[in-house]
Formats: sequence, structure tokens, C-alpha cells
Amino acid sequence: MNYLLEVCLTIALATGIMPSLVAQSNPDAVAMMRKGISVQMPVTRTAMPMPDADKEDATVVIITEDGSVYLGLNPTDADAVAGSVRDALTSHPNKKVYIKADARAPYSQVLLVLAALRAAGVEAPSLLTSQPHTTASGTLLPPEGLEVLVDPRRSLSSPAIVQLSQQRSVLKVNGEPVLRASLQNRLAQFFQNRSDKIVQIEADGSLSFAVVVDVIDGCRAAGAKVVLATPTL
Repeated sequence: MNYLLEVCLTIALATGIMPSLVAQSNPDAVAMMRKGISVQMPVTRTAMPMPDADKEDATVVIITEDGSVYLGLNPTDADAVAGSVRDALTSHPNKKVYIKADARAPYSQVLLVLAALRAAGVEAPSLLTSQPHTTASGTLLPPEGLEVLVDPRRSLSSPAIVQLSQQRSVLKVNGEPVLRASLQNRLAQFFQNRSDKIVQIEADGSLSFAVVVDVIDGCRAAGAKVVLATPTL
């Protein structure tokens, strides 16, 4: 992350406003997602194409800016997500589940949805995001996102623990304070001579979703798989 973005993130953490991590860098690019509930997804740089998220039968859980939850176009709540998703996956146990959350949504609500998905047997949901692509006006972009793990048992080794709190721009990696701008280098040092690169993120629920996704993005840039610590339902 460059200096300007680091300053923006610091201000955002202090004010709760996330201008640089929320808005798409190219507003003329059109996300190739089927019609649904509108949200402003956070911007990431390490996302992978996820064209299946655009299929009619895709299982997409949506979280709006105010924390409202939808399964597809149908309003629901975090408590009901587990049963609904479990039913949807009964005949397709390997089907992917996608979370389309607003960058400004409280992470506490995202955590509840992640916990519900874990209870439904979903071990690796995908977080749909926007990308800083430079494209011609009106260009259709396929859905992209970040796969995360919600079951710590999927880790094959002791993970690096990254903690995010309301202490603004300073993170903790294995209990030691680290600036967000130094996260990738710190993780690279931790992962030297390790075959399994796993990061477990523990984030304060009062943070915005964009702040957490930005750290996930940084961990993935270091070549790590990301486990999100979730409450047990």
C-alpha cells in the first residue's frame, strides 16, 4: 500500500469513512453480476475471477450498508442463513457460496453470516469485491472475489495471527504491532522456510467490512491463505 492510501486508511479508521477502499476506481466499468440488491463492494487487488457467481442458481448472501441480510433477492437474517444455505446445498454439497457485502457494512454482521455459513458446513466462502481495473466505458467485468476459510481445522500448520482493533492503523502480527504498510513484509519474514502459509485474522466487529477486506487483500498478496476467526453458533 502506498503512502497516500495508508494515510487514507488511517483517516478512515478514525472517522469510519472509507472513500479509497469503497469506490470503484473506474465507475464506467459495469460488473457482470445478475440483477440483485445493490451494494458498494470494497476494492481489492488480489481477487480471482468467479464467473459462477453470476449464474442464475448461484448462492449469494448479500449484506447491505446498514447490515440488512438477503439470500439472493429474499430478505433474511443471519440466524436464518444457516438453514437456508444448508437446504440450498443439500443436492449440491460442493457448490460455492458467495458473500456480496457493502464495504461500509459493520464487520460484526459479516461475522454472523460467516458463522452461519460455517454452521451450514461451508468451509470456504468467497467474498465478492470490486477491482481497480482500467477498462473502456461500458466494459463488462466478470465477478471477482477472495476465497477465505472459516474453519480453523483447515489449517495445516500454526498460522500467523493478525489482529485488527479500533487502535487505528496499527495491526498486531503474533502480538507485535505492525503498520498496515509493513504487513506484507512482516508476513514474508514469518513464512520463511514454511511450506504452509496460513493467516488467521481476528478483527473487531465494530470495524467496517472494507478495513478487514483490505487486510485480507494484504495477506493474500503475501501468498497466504486466510482464515477468518468466527463466533460459534
